[in-house]
Amino acid sequence: MILPRQLLYCKNLISFMLNILFSIKKVDFLVSKAKLIEVLKLNQKYIYFTSKGRIGLFHICKYLVERIPNKKEVVMSSFTIFDLVNMVICSGAKPVFIDHEKDSFDMNIKNLVSYIEKNHNKIASILLCHYSLNSRNLIKIKDKCSEFEIPIIQDMAISLVSRINGESISNFSDFSFFSFNLFKFLPIVHGGAVCSNNKEFYRYIKTQEKEWPKQNFKNLVKYFLKGIFFKLATNKYFFNLITFRLFKFADINNIKFIQKFTKNDPNPVLRRDLPNFYKLKFNEYQFPSFISKLSEIFEERRIREKNYIYYLSNIINKNIKIFNPSDKEIHSFINFPILVSSKKKVFKLFI
Repeated sequence: MILPRQLLYCKNLISFMLNILFSIKKVDFLVSKAKLIEVLKLNQKYIYFTSKGRIGLFHICKYLVERIPNKKEVVMSSFTIFDLVNMVICSGAKPVFIDHEKDSFDMNIKNLVSYIEKNHNKIASILLCHYSLNSRNLIKIKDKCSEFEIPIIQDMAISLVSRINGESISNFSDFSFFSFNLFKFLPIVHGGAVCSNNKEFYRYIKTQEKEWPKQNFKNLVKYFLKGIFFKLATNKYFFNLITFRLFKFADINNIKFIQKFTKNDPNPVLRRDLPNFYKLKFNEYQFPSFISKLSEIFEERRIREKNYIYYLSNIINKNIKIFNPSDKEIHSFINFPILVSSKKKVFKLFI
C-alpha cells in the first residue's frame, strides 16, 4: 500500500525528471538564491549552487590554500563522513582531527583552543560539522578564531534549519555549505550550495566550475530511481512487513550486499585528486523543485522535533545516553543519536 504522501513524492520526482528531459520549466538563479536567504534568514549574500554539498567544501579549502599556501591545515572533527576528508585532501589541504568531549558531539574545546593557540600560523580553517545538539561551543570557537583571523567553515549538510540564539548557525561562519538530496531537508534529486560574504571567493568558484559539464538526465536518473525505491521501502506498512525483516535477516547473517544500504559510506576509498565524475555543475532545472521544497522545511523540522521529543519521553534506560535540546538552540533533528558503552549489546536487543 502506498500512502498519498508517497504518491505525491513520486509525482514530484517524475515532474522533475520531465523538466530535465524536456526543459519545460526553469526558475531563475537569483529567485532561488533570494528565497534561500529569506527562508533561512542568512546574512551571507554570495551563494553558489553546487552539484553536491561536499563539492562546496572542496572549493572552499582549495581557495584558502591557494590564497595563503603556507596555511594548509583544516582542523576538523574526528567524527565525519569519509568523503569529506577526501575533499580536504583533494583540495591540497591537510586534515587535522580533534576528538570529541566525552559523551558529546562537540570537539573537545580545551584541545581545540590549545591547538589553535600553538599552530595558528599553519591553520587554513576550522571545519565545524554540525550533527545534532552540538553548537554549545560555537561562540567560543568563533571568538578564538577571530583572535587569530582563522576562517570558520560550517558543514550544514544535515543542519539546514539549525539555529542558535535565533540565528542560523551559518551566520556564525565565514563559509558554510548545504547539501540537498532525497535524504536531506531539501529532497531534490541532488545538489548543494556554498555561502559566504566573500565576493572574491564567489568569483573564484564560478571560474573553477566554468568548464565543468552540467548534471544531466544520465547523471541524475540513478538518484531518481533510488529515491523511488527508498520511499516505497520506508512506507510504514511495507517497512514493518518486509524492509525491517529484510535488514534484520541481513544483519543476523552478515549479508553485506543488503547491509550496505544502511551505511552512509559503505565502500570508503582514499582520493587524492578530485575525480571527473564529481566535476559537475548544478542543474538549474532543479530550481522549481528546490523552491517548492524550501517552503516546507520548517514544517518538516516541526514533525522531526515532535518525534524527537517522543523518543526522549519514552527511552528510559540507564545504559543509554540521550541528548536533551537547550532552550537557546533550534536543531534540525534529522537524527536521534544515542550513546552506549557497547554497540554489540544494544544491537543484540533488536536481533
